[in-house]
Amino acid sequence: MWDFALDPATHDWMFGANHDLFGVDGQDLDRQRIGIRLRIPQGTFIYDHGGRFGSRLHVAQRYTGPRGIIEIPMMIEEALAEMDGIEVRNVDVTQDETDPMKVNVKLEYATVIDEEESIIEDETTELELTIPL
Repeated sequence: MWDFALDPATHDWMFGANHDLFGVDGQDLDRQRIGIRLRIPQGTFIYDHGGRFGSRLHVAQRYTGPRGIIEIPMMIEEALAEMDGIEVRNVDVTQDETDPMKVNVKLEYATVIDEEESIIEDETTELELTIPL
């Protein structure tokens, strides 16, 4: 599976020198999909009639110190539980040292090969993201 590549800083489509759109697949696609799902506030995506797309990380701004570090992994697991193609194994969160309004997330997940048969790869993939709150 593949998708159009998004610039990690601006979230705009990425173009090559010849003005063709870049594509993304594999772990880069997983990173992009996970980042999008975590950045969008849950229930605000107009085409999601069930209101489950996105995350509740925008409410984490209310939590200070240790409570936020405890609550944020649960919010991430909740947001990614609905995502096809991956199964979250572990989430570690630390406060960003340079910006108190960001957290560093270390996510371990396994790729789901067949949803119907519940076939999941034994190998886990690590992903590190910095997420604004």
